[in-house]
Amino acid sequence: MIEIFMKKWVMIIAAAILLAGCGNAENIADENEAFTDNEIQIENDEAVSEKSEETKESQPLPLITWDEKDVDIAEIEQDYEIWFFADSHMTLCSGNEPAEIAEYAAERAPGFVNEMGVSSDLIFSHFIDEANEQKPDIILFGGDIIDFPSDANINFLKAELDRLEVPYVFAMGNHDWTFPWEYMTEKGAAKYRSMLEDYMYGNFLNEASNSKMANENVLTLIGNSYFTMAEFQDLVILSIDDSSNQVAEEVLVGNDEAYAIGKPIILIQHVPFSTENLIAEAKKSWGNPVTLGMQVHGGIAPNGASAELWEKTHDDESLIKVVLAGHVHFPYEENLSDSTVQIITDAAFKGKAVKLRIS
Repeated sequence: MIEIFMKKWVMIIAAAILLAGCGNAENIADENEAFTDNEIQIENDEAVSEKSEETKESQPLPLITWDEKDVDIAEIEQDYEIWFFADSHMTLCSGNEPAEIAEYAAERAPGFVNEMGVSSDLIFSHFIDEANEQKPDIILFGGDIIDFPSDANINFLKAELDRLEVPYVFAMGNHDWTFPWEYMTEKGAAKYRSMLEDYMYGNFLNEASNSKMANENVLTLIGNSYFTMAEFQDLVILSIDDSSNQVAEEVLVGNDEAYAIGKPIILIQHVPFSTENLIAEAKKSWGNPVTLGMQVHGGIAPNGASAELWEKTHDDESLIKVVLAGHVHFPYEENLSDSTVQIITDAAFKGKAVKLRIS
């Protein structure tokens, strides 16, 4: 009798577990009578679509927070509004990328979102939208716009820059053209730098008409894949490559050309020049200075080209009035000399950018 009693309870418990795991059997039977398999699939697809739309609508906008700076330069007769954007570290990867790249992208992506969880590529798109609406005089991209040169990152960058309606220059960062397994190697440079070379010149010219685009004040444009020099009515913009933690030798041609014009210069680079205070702040964030110069205080020892540009930015009579940099992922401002101020932007993946007004 006890044995029969136990068997009944085992059967009851088993039935309860089965129903809990699979749902109510009566309801399932009713649903199977009411819908064909195809109709069930359509209903599920619609539910997923509605959920996707709800998620999209509830996702916070990737708004840009501006660090607004005003710089007075005696020789300037007209006002300029310049936007500076660096370190967005976009981490896009398509399904066609090699497994090594896909794994690296998945590892890196969570680190490059803003405080609301908005991804760096959406923030970049929002920045382009704002630029097309507000039309500043020029946009300066200060490097590490992409976190690595995946096909998906390159294609997205190209598409977004192609729709930008404002002149821009693009300074290379150490992440734009490198992967960890090809970091600063000749092979990596040959393969990946070439993917970005077309962007160094910006979009000053309309290819169809060969006319100036968006800003008639752009008088002269020269460059190579290491620098871009754009001359305005009473100002020169010089974008240089120091992405290897050194100023590239090829930059010196652009520097000489900029100085020959004789107008005030706004210099854009990725890695900032060291100061004692900046080295101390960088050490707090990175454990090492990651800034160029002042090796006696722990900074990166400069090569010949870096030392030459260092001297020009630290000359009290320098034509270089503003140095704009990124790289360290925090905002910072300090004079390099009586005539030159260095402004470092916070990271764009946080939704941060600099709005610089020159007058």
